[in-house]
Amino acid sequence: LVYDVLVLATGAEPVLPPLRGLFTSEGGELPAGVRALRTLDDCLALREAARPGLPAVVVGGGPLGVSAARALASRG
Repeated sequence: LVYDVLVLATGAEPVLPPLRGLFTSEGGELPAGVRALRTLDDCLALREAARPGLPAVVVGGGPLGVSAARALASRG
């Protein structure tokens, strides 16, 4: 594909499902090991945290969710 300018617009904020216990009680932060993907830094942090042989769950089947699942599977 040839283009003059590439705009990669992934959206502004991740949509987190209303799951009981998803957020920590102090400040509404995500607990350790739970990540929302929206930025390159989010993806790099996931790559750093992923360990071969450990289970992972991806919630969401959009382009980012599918890419995350594929990347995690390729790491073993």
